[in-house]
Amino acid sequence: MAHIIPCNTAGRDAALEPTFYTTMTAPVVVDLQAISAVVGRVKTRDRWGIIDRSDGKARTVFVDPPEDE
Repeated sequence: MAHIIPCNTAGRDAALEPTFYTTMTAPVVVDLQAISAVVGRVKTRDRWGIIDRSDGKARTVFVDPPEDE
């Protein structure tokens, strides 16, 4: 399990365009097997930017597990 805090990017995809953020969303816990790529961040000119070099090949998707009947 991993405890992560996603960045609020207003829907922008850091793999496709320069993406900066100022706030983060609520923390979540995810299964490490669900992680397909890791990105970094850098502070420049008093703001944080996301470094994503996955070239759009990896996509972050949060999927709810199926409900038990």
